[in-house]
Amino acid sequence: MIGLKRLFSLLMVLALSFVMPLTAFADPAKTVTTLTYEDKAEMTGVTNKDKADKHAGELCTGLELQPLEEDLKADTAPIVPIPDEGDKITAALTIYTCWVKAACDEEWRANYGSSWQTAANNAVETADNNLYTQFGINLYVWTYYSWDSRDDTRVLKYLFNELKDEVLPGNGDTVYGYTWQPVEMSYWGWGDVLGTHVIVRRYGGSETVNWKITRHETGHIYGCQDHTGDAACIMDDPWAYPDSWCGMHWDKMWANRARF
Repeated sequence: MIGLKRLFSLLMVLALSFVMPLTAFADPAKTVTTLTYEDKAEMTGVTNKDKADKHAGELCTGLELQPLEEDLKADTAPIVPIPDEGDKITAALTIYTCWVKAACDEEWRANYGSSWQTAANNAVETADNNLYTQFGINLYVWTYYSWDSRDDTRVLKYLFNELKDEVLPGNGDTVYGYTWQPVEMSYWGWGDVLGTHVIVRRYGGSETVNWKITRHETGHIYGCQDHTGDAACIMDDPWAYPDSWCGMHWDKMWANRARF
């Protein structure tokens, strides 16, 4: 009888030795719980997913947060910028590159010296900034041309016609001519509407003359006419409004942005 009691006691001790580590000594910090986004948002009161993830991690010490499949997709998905409503753009822009041949005459080259190509490229690239962000138009100078203009030409329109006759786009799309020839003061640039050539003259003033007129003349290449009256638009006054397009000309630029 005594032997049976001892045996029973030993069995009870053995049973308790297996149960105790699983109950009384269980470590809650080691418990793994998977939270959904809704769980995390409900716990923290934060509806933004990124903030909810962050705050749930701070408040739930000891909980291992498993990323959801949609979270992983969101982390790796490309970010599509959506410009302001004023830009009239609601999706990522498609970029259309216009390949420019920069033709600079002897007066331009003489005045700028060894930096004559840099001066022309700066005018094109600075003019390009607004065109790129607004319309996805990328002006890219792919080659330079040393053009010799007639020294006796004093009318910019005639100099423009000379440029068209003597310099062709070749493997590119357009020709941007730059001159320092002293011509009549009525015009700072010239370009045909929906044409392939423009000319910009540098005659005193600051370097802003080059890029502002370049951007204005580029407007002609993409279908814009000059304004006949006062307007807060680059196609009326490129000095005062170099970054502004009226609704009519914005629509024209947008419609023709892919012509090259």
